[in-house]
Amino acid sequence: MKTTNKQKGMSLIGFFVMLTLIGLVAGAAVKIGPIYMEYMTVTSIMKELQGDRALAGKGKKAIRSRLSKGFSINQIERVKASQAKITSTKNGYLVDLKYEVRFPIVGNLEGIASFNPQANVNNP
Repeated sequence: MKTTNKQKGMSLIGFFVMLTLIGLVAGAAVKIGPIYMEYMTVTSIMKELQGDRALAGKGKKAIRSRLSKGFSINQIERVKASQAKITSTKNGYLVDLKYEVRFPIVGNLEGIASFNPQANVNNP
C-alpha cells in the first residue's frame, strides 16, 4: 500500500506574498499613525475649550487665541486656528474645525483623511 505525503506549511511563494501584505499594512500604519495621533491631540484641545471657564462670556477672538495657543504648545502643524469656524449660538459659541490631511501612499497615489471636531463654548 502506497501512502502519499501531504504538504504541510507554506510554500516559499506563499511566504513572500504574506511578507508583502504584512509590509504594506505596516507601511500604511506608519503613514496614518501620526495623522491620527495629531487628530487625537486636536480633539483634546477642543475638549479643553469646552471646559475652559475663562472663556465664558468672551468673544470669538479669545476663543481663536486659546485654540491657537493650544495648537502651538502641542506642535500641531497640519491645521491652523484660522481654519476654525466659530458661530454664535443661544448658549455661547460653536467651534467647528473641519479639515483634511493628504498623505502619499505610493508614487502618485494619495490618501485623504477628513476630520470634523466640534466644541461648544458656553456662556455662564
